[in-house]
Amino acid sequence: MNRIKDCSLLENTSINVNLYIDYENEEFIKIYKSNFSKDLVERNINFLKGLPLLTPKIISSFYDENGNFIGYSQKLIKSPKTFNDGINDDEISFEQKYRFICDVFKHLRYLHSNGCFIGDIHLRNLLYDGKNGYIIDLDDIRFSKEDNLPLSEYYYITDGDEVIDSSKFTDNMKATISALSLLYGFDFEEIVMMNQLNVFFNYLELFIGDRNLLNDIINIFLNKEKVIYFDEVLKKYFNDKILIKEEI
Repeated sequence: MNRIKDCSLLENTSINVNLYIDYENEEFIKIYKSNFSKDLVERNINFLKGLPLLTPKIISSFYDENGNFIGYSQKLIKSPKTFNDGINDDEISFEQKYRFICDVFKHLRYLHSNGCFIGDIHLRNLLYDGKNGYIIDLDDIRFSKEDNLPLSEYYYITDGDEVIDSSKFTDNMKATISALSLLYGFDFEEIVMMNQLNVFFNYLELFIGDRNLLNDIINIFLNKEKVIYFDEVLKKYFNDKILIKEEI
């Protein structure tokens, strides 16, 4: 733990964790201040360390003097911005947004293929650095609905009066909402948080003039049999540039 003394503590540290940056080793460090499900978080971090294609890469775990897990470090993303920042970022092109979104879904599909889902996906834990897109805050991943980790989610998606259980399907829905927000420069996440999905679909009609594209996006949310990842739809229409925002 002596290493932490030489690291910079971030100001936005929460009540449950301290966040540090180790500039010398180019690592981001997360240290838990309470015993909040540390055993399951340790399980998750060990699992993530075993995924060679995951970025940013998990580097190491931290333990106290009694050998208890207290945190971890991962490769530092330099000068990152969130997808929420990207809504008003006029310096990134349509082609860059396309690449960031495809990166996010590449990692989402990779995590799902290894048997876990995330749950807490939103505009502020999807990042880009000018070259690549990333998903962060993966220490709360789950492996089934019965996993007893007290998953914390920024928001839930509702279908009528029912809250949809967290799963690969809701991961994909939330990532799609964030991707659309970045792509069109509009906070669709706020619409979904405050309304039913049909209201979100109505908003999409204001931005998307092509009926086939609109139907394909809506089908991501309505198809209960198969996870249709948004990058599959994105790649289908990218060359035609139908995705470019229309004037309202």
